[in-house]
Amino acid sequence: MAQSVDSPETQDVLSRTLQIIQLRDGHRAASDDLLLAWTAARSCPDASTVLDLGSGKGTVALLLARRLPNCTIVGVEAVAESYRLAQRNAALNGLAQRYHPIWGDFRDASLLQGSGPFDLICGAPPFMPPGSGVMPRESTRVAGRFQLRGGVEAYAEAAACHLDPAGWVVLLMPGQDRLRAERAVQRVGLN
Repeated sequence: MAQSVDSPETQDVLSRTLQIIQLRDGHRAASDDLLLAWTAARSCPDASTVLDLGSGKGTVALLLARRLPNCTIVGVEAVAESYRLAQRNAALNGLAQRYHPIWGDFRDASLLQGSGPFDLICGAPPFMPPGSGVMPRESTRVAGRFQLRGGVEAYAEAAACHLDPAGWVVLLMPGQDRLRAERAVQRVGLN
């Protein structure tokens, strides 16, 4: 597909069967997304309900929808631009009946009222505290890196509220944050 370099968006190949619309200068699909989706699918291959925390433009949710053909996925995203891209990506790939993006902050308990419990919950929490690096200008890049709405602790708390007792939580964190992640999931009883 020919794309104008003046366009703020690109439409890229995500896998053999998936394409993704993403911002040219925004948070881009990366190997982290593939690793998270692969690990989540292997952890709970029979999942029928999935919650994708911080769903972004839908990369992980789309990959999971293809890998787990019998699941329905709810993706919560707080950045409006990413939420709109997630909706468009679900439609582009014919997955709008199975991937349902919700715009909002997953720390709001009422946001998922009536949904769940979920067999599988996944997410890639932002890992940098504000002030620990140069803040990107573009909102989707900021949200993917900086803990403006909380980090792994907020993800663990949300997961604990919405997880089926027999379900799985898969969170992707940098290796240097392993102890922090372990403490976060232990604190909410997810160990």
